[in-house]
Amino acid sequence: MQILKLGLIAMNNNQWLLEFNQNISREREKLSERDLRFFQLERLMKISRHIETNHKECEGCLVFKPRILELSENFSRYVHGNIKEKVHYEEIFDNAFKHMKNTHGLYPSFHFTYHYTFKGLMAGLAAGTFTFIIFRGIFEIQLILITALAGIIFGQVFGRRKDNQIRRAGKKI
Repeated sequence: MQILKLGLIAMNNNQWLLEFNQNISREREKLSERDLRFFQLERLMKISRHIETNHKECEGCLVFKPRILELSENFSRYVHGNIKEKVHYEEIFDNAFKHMKNTHGLYPSFHFTYHYTFKGLMAGLAAGTFTFIIFRGIFEIQLILITALAGIIFGQVFGRRKDNQIRRAGKKI
């Protein structure tokens, strides 16, 4: 582990990212646009840029550097390979993504909009059902639907606001 760390620290900062981008450019030609979207190549590239900027302060980012570089070198093999290779790609990608989210506070687009909308829907359904039970016979099913809609609207508003804060802070993957 120590030798790996020293080798990566000795590597020029821009050299690792340049090598990663060259590998991706070479591998991109071998794949269809559909495969690139499905295997989230753009997100992998954003993650690699964040790993490059954070690897000096973060031990986790330093560990992901050789793994991400290995993914870039063999990207088409992971896409067209057997299920074991695809699972290996997904495992590294998911772990790097979770690390970025949990450690560095980076989130995908519309993360909070979706999250808060779902919570608003559930809270609206619960409030509507509770109110329906208390005032049985008044408005019946419409009450549940109206409160669910109100929860969705509140979730959209507050989630979008939080997503805009994340976007302005540059914490979007």
